[in-house]
Amino acid sequence: MAVMVDTSPSVMILPANLFNFIQHAEDYYQNPLVGTYLRWVRTLGILLSLILPPLWLVLVLNKTMLPSWLEFIGPKKAAAIPFIYTVFAP
Repeated sequence: MAVMVDTSPSVMILPANLFNFIQHAEDYYQNPLVGTYLRWVRTLGILLSLILPPLWLVLVLNKTMLPSWLEFIGPKKAAAIPFIYTVFAP
């Protein structure tokens, strides 16, 4: 199925899955080994971007879950910084 919107130069082809977004047209013009390597790098990057930020947040907010070698992560003490200052600070 193709979704075409009036006065728009873009067309969306549906249904699409994750592997359609990992592929790039230039992969087909590269050496097959290089194209496969680039797809693996993109896949690894997507997986790490989905796993690492929530894991970091859990470890920073729950200091009791941190192993001894990771105790340097996060702030040492809580600070009361006004919200307006954090948003509009230079």
